[in-house]
Amino acid sequence: MSSVNLHFVTIPGKRTLITLPKEFQLSDMLHMIRSQIYDNAVEDCVFFCKGRRLLLNDPAAFQIQKSKLINNGAVILIGKTIPSCERNQTIREESKKDTSITLYFITTSGERIVSKIPGKFTRSDFLKIIDYNFGKNCQDHASFICMGQELNISNRLIFEKQRPLIRDGSLIFHIAQSKSKLVQYDDDHPVLIERTIFEKFCILLPFLFFLIFYT
Repeated sequence: MSSVNLHFVTIPGKRTLITLPKEFQLSDMLHMIRSQIYDNAVEDCVFFCKGRRLLLNDPAAFQIQKSKLINNGAVILIGKTIPSCERNQTIREESKKDTSITLYFITTSGERIVSKIPGKFTRSDFLKIIDYNFGKNCQDHASFICMGQELNISNRLIFEKQRPLIRDGSLIFHIAQSKSKLVQYDDDHPVLIERTIFEKFCILLPFLFFLIFYT
């Protein structure tokens, strides 16, 4: 094979196919990134392949990475560089309570919301927290993911089984959904939404970048 195809994927999921010679150099890749993605992409973004950040400012190190990570059909994730982890973030905190735990809600826009909740909280306590932070009845048009699982906040029995996932310092991701996809749950007859692998990937991709760049 005289060439290799590389798939560059941004956080929103936009995919750009770049074809390079099989024995390409770093300069070849930088030229194609600037011409196919945008002029300042190399300076404004970071690039990851197979969980490793590509060293685009070091030709020798890049050649080593290339031999181990980059092959035909490789997927390279693109993320914006962030000057400060705290920049443009709005932090809202509830009044502190004794024996409370701290939860960190992360939105798809990168906003971090810090909230306190009683250590022995109930589903009602959790609903009050999300109503306070995201508006009344937000559970009807949003999903919350903790430890890789979608919290079933509409069903008391299932939520009680998931409650051990939520601990002091937990990250809980907030994902807004369109009203056309709403499904109502009944405490006695839960209706579960089964997502495809692609949909789950699209949901979790922004948070993967958040964990990489904000921690």
